Amino acid sequence: MSFDEPMPYVPATGRVQGVGNYTGGGGGGVTAHSALTGLAGDDHTQYHTDARGDVRYSPVITTQTNLVTADGADEFLLWDVSLAAFSKITKDNLLAGITGALVPQGNWDASTNTPALVSSTGTIGHLYIVSVAGTTMLDGVNEWNVGDSLYFANGVWNKVASQGRLVDTNIKTANHSVVIGERVLCDSVGGVFDVTLPAAPNNGDYLAVLDATGSFVTNNVTLVRGNAGQSIQGVASDLAMDVAGAYVELIYISATDDWRILDTPSGSFVPYTGALADVDLGTYNLITDAIQFNTTPSVVEADGMLHYDGTDKTLEIDIDVANGVKLQIGQETHIRIVNKTGVTITDGQVVYINGAQGNRPTAALAQADTISTSHVLGLATQDIADNAEGFITIHGLLRSFDTSGFTDGDDLFLSATVAGDVVNVAPTTPNNVVPLGTALNSTVNGTILVHVENVMSADVALTADSDLVAPTQKAVKAYVDAKQGGFISTAIQTSAYTASAGDRVLCDTSGGTFTVTLPATPTAGDMVNIMDVANSFSQSDKLTLGRNGESIINLADDLDLVVPKTSYSFVYDAVNGWLIQDNAPNLSKIANDYAEYTISASYTSAVATQEVVRFNTAVASSTNFNTGTYTYTAPNTGQYMVTFNVSYQYNSGAYWFNLGFFINGSYERYDGFSPYATGTGYQKNISTIMNLTAGDTLACSHQFQFAVGVNSGKMKIREL
Repeated sequence: MSFDEPMPYVPATGRVQGVGNYTGGGGGGVTAHSALTGLAGDDHTQYHTDARGDVRYSPVITTQTNLVTADGADEFLLWDVSLAAFSKITKDNLLAGITGALVPQGNWDASTNTPALVSSTGTIGHLYIVSVAGTTMLDGVNEWNVGDSLYFANGVWNKVASQGRLVDTNIKTANHSVVIGERVLCDSVGGVFDVTLPAAPNNGDYLAVLDATGSFVTNNVTLVRGNAGQSIQGVASDLAMDVAGAYVELIYISATDDWRILDTPSGSFVPYTGALADVDLGTYNLITDAIQFNTTPSVVEADGMLHYDGTDKTLEIDIDVANGVKLQIGQETHIRIVNKTGVTITDGQVVYINGAQGNRPTAALAQADTISTSHVLGLATQDIADNAEGFITIHGLLRSFDTSGFTDGDDLFLSATVAGDVVNVAPTTPNNVVPLGTALNSTVNGTILVHVENVMSADVALTADSDLVAPTQKAVKAYVDAKQGGFISTAIQTSAYTASAGDRVLCDTSGGTFTVTLPATPTAGDMVNIMDVANSFSQSDKLTLGRNGESIINLADDLDLVVPKTSYSFVYDAVNGWLIQDNAPNLSKIANDYAEYTISASYTSAVATQEVVRFNTAVASSTNFNTGTYTYTAPNTGQYMVTFNVSYQYNSGAYWFNLGFFINGSYERYDGFSPYATGTGYQKNISTIMNLTAGDTLACSHQFQFAVGVNSGKMKIREL
């Protein structure tokens, strides 16, 4: 067949049109204008006119007998030069006669080799589509996947691998086993079901599953592995699809027996240069090694937009453009709250958390006058209407804040007088100090750096032992000083006082002697400190330490403190009573280091005159004192515990007596009293601590006046 001659002109009406008679020249063309008739109005009558068709390219047809209309989809009319006539041919005749044409032959089952194909044998141009994957060997190829093509040319069968072409199934509403090459269209509105993957897939096998009705979110569809050895995306378990509109394409990797999910379906590539409009990825992710943002962007900001901020040199997320809420990544931190205050929280006001609602904290205006309202969350980034949600800046830059009342670099604090307000002067006691941040400029449209710190008490002394917040350094020092040694100082005491465990009792006896009573029912380790803060302790203005039923230094006597400018710490021991803390470990000394002497059993005065008895030795004058029969010499310089016990019985005459000490021969009266009944026995005890220098001598004196009486006594001395 040859196409050397012109084709006939076949109009769209489907019928071959005649255009009149003509006599062909030597080459089959027009030899002279005069040979044509009926072509008026055309200077070049051999060319086309609408009325007569194109005589140059349409041979004359004198009859329409046996001609087939063009309406026959598989039939054509061709001019055969050798026959000088038209011939009718079919489409298959035409394709078979054209060298290199592909002639589709339908589907081929590569598993069963149906229809049967033989290597190096076939009809040129025959084309098959693989409908069932298999391993039939054809001209060296034995891996065939659904969708692959093969055609015969140059004496062999040639494979064209599928480029992801998938065949849509009808809508599936119940369990379905996937065939390689299928795109399974699913509708789970009626309930959950399974889509089971092939049990024995080949490397590169390809399929897809689509939520055709957006119903997976309500009733998921589960991708079930074809056998227990398979995995999906590297995980040896089935995959539940529960996202509305979900679409996954999977390819099988035989080396790992794994179905891998393709992030982007084959052929759905996104152009990255030259785009003239927004590129919509739909539901697919963008996966890449890096993203380079334009550092000088020209954008119209909108909620959800991410772009580079050239001023702050970071990426910015536009969160709520209408209200000016933007987040500079890495430089700010926001949190979303609910306003339940009953009023609008305005941009820049300070808030604290006062509850929770719907998995969000609720907030109210903070104020530094109480602890509960001083625990600041942050500053409002926008106006937040009552019962509405909004953003709080808890760290970073807060813009559009009026800093005109501040100086650049000012430290900013929570106000103690105006709820939610920011001030540049720290509150004073009894309020709290809450640092909020730093003013970066001084202007109406300014910026502050928010960096909220822990609440600190403005109480510089921490005088109350209460539930206070973190104190200032000055307060800590004052508090530690007050509690040094584990004691808490009392107010200065000038009259009778009962101590509690842990007290440091500050005493002033300049107004007269008084008693500090030790705690009742103490426990081991309880401590009390007694301090002369007025340099007032003396023989005449002594402080008596009442033992309150417990021993003091292993003695069942109260203790008189007469040495000025002294401080004594007592610790309670369950066996020995109250001990002086510095000597408490040396309990063995208590029993064996007393020097002791005894007054004679009795003494009777012969006359009703004042007599001074010095340890069974009488003196004639009431103004003289002798040294008696026993004198103690201090071996070391330091403090000594002295106990003097006297018993007597008054019988007749005038009555009174004094107790005192001779220190280096000089008498000091210590105490005195009068008896109350004739013939009644009385007892008087003295316990005191005094300072002695090595070599000092100490003796006790019992001075009394009555006509007839009996007395006896003894003294104990212990070096502390």
